[in-house]
Amino acid sequence: GSNVSGDNFSVKEHEDGRLIMMISDGMGSGSLASCESTLMIDTMEELLDAGFDPSYGITFSNDCISAKNSGRGFTTFDMGIIDLYSGELTQYKQGAAPTYIIHEGDTEVPLPIGILESAECDVIHQELQPEDRVVMVSDGALGDEDEMQEIISTLKTDDCKETLDRIVSQVLFRCKGKLEDDVTVIVAKLEIA
Repeated sequence: GSNVSGDNFSVKEHEDGRLIMMISDGMGSGSLASCESTLMIDTMEELLDAGFDPSYGITFSNDCISAKNSGRGFTTFDMGIIDLYSGELTQYKQGAAPTYIIHEGDTEVPLPIGILESAECDVIHQELQPEDRVVMVSDGALGDEDEMQEIISTLKTDDCKETLDRIVSQVLFRCKGKLEDDVTVIVAKLEIA
């Protein structure tokens, strides 16, 4: 119902060989939700660029947003860091939707994590294989997890753009073109150079 998305995202390759992907989903849609999620993404980008540990950055950002809002608003946070040298994916999730890993022939779905009351977030380490695709979504794309699992499992492509287009078109088809929540989708593929 708003022209302003409450979701914000960042995808950035760092000089140290890390690809950092983040999605922050502010509560609802509109300017206030967008401000909350933008604050989360911007703060995390600055802290990571300055060399701070991701877990510290999430705790610090949570404390800042919590103090600013006095508990009246919140944002979810989802960060995936791929070490481009080792192929390890480290996920940091605080109230975020599941991340999907598409291996050749199957899909893995880590257990979803609910909105947490404290700054503690779940950290998941996973080894990626060459040609694996990582799909991160905000909760507006989910509908129900079985539907997303089905969309991903029926993909007939290994191209990131086609994967993204297929997911978005299926989300729009499912809701008959009337989104009930903001939708953000990031797709990345690990390739051997």
